[in-house]
Amino acid sequence: MQPSDLPVHLRGDLDTSSVAEALQLITDAIAAATGRAVMIDLAEVTFADSSALGMLLDAKVRAQRQGHELMLMNVPKQLQRVLEITKLDEVFESDGSAHIGGEASESA
Repeated sequence: MQPSDLPVHLRGDLDTSSVAEALQLITDAIAAATGRAVMIDLAEVTFADSSALGMLLDAKVRAQRQGHELMLMNVPKQLQRVLEITKLDEVFESDGSAHIGGEASESA
């Protein structure tokens, strides 16, 4: 899937105090998108709580309603693990740099 336009870069903590602003950035990108995929770059996210997961799911639904797909990129390791535990790694597409669902876990 080809990315659309420039990615949305999210930074810092994604929690109850910041998800509304993040969702607005993503919603604006969805409205302006010319391609199929709307890219969300999470490389600079330092923390994400459950409200961040809800926001990403909401953004995915909004993108799909507009005929786009939400694609995560550069997912931090901690958030990647949360996505795997909650099985949301199967819901979101990734550009490959995120390694969502792409690597086997090692057990000790």
